[in-house]
Amino acid sequence: MEFQWADYLRAHWAQTGIATKDIDTNFDSATNAALHLAAQKDAASLPGYTGKISCDLAGRGLRGCSGDAAGKPVALGVPTAPEFVR
Repeated sequence: MEFQWADYLRAHWAQTGIATKDIDTNFDSATNAALHLAAQKDAASLPGYTGKISCDLAGRGLRGCSGDAAGKPVALGVPTAPEFVR
């Protein structure tokens, strides 16, 4: 399951505008970008897809995590692959 999400994120990462070499130095922005990619309709075929962005991650200092791909507030979130969680 994690590999499917990782493959999807790699294939769509260019949309984020964050260079892969800069992910570690911009980890919060990269995590936020990954969450937004995971909420896109393109990810609908992936296991665990909800189309929503987790509000519970906002407590980790991430901004913009309180909505779906259209920015609507939500209470439940998408799973994150272990390699994207610190």
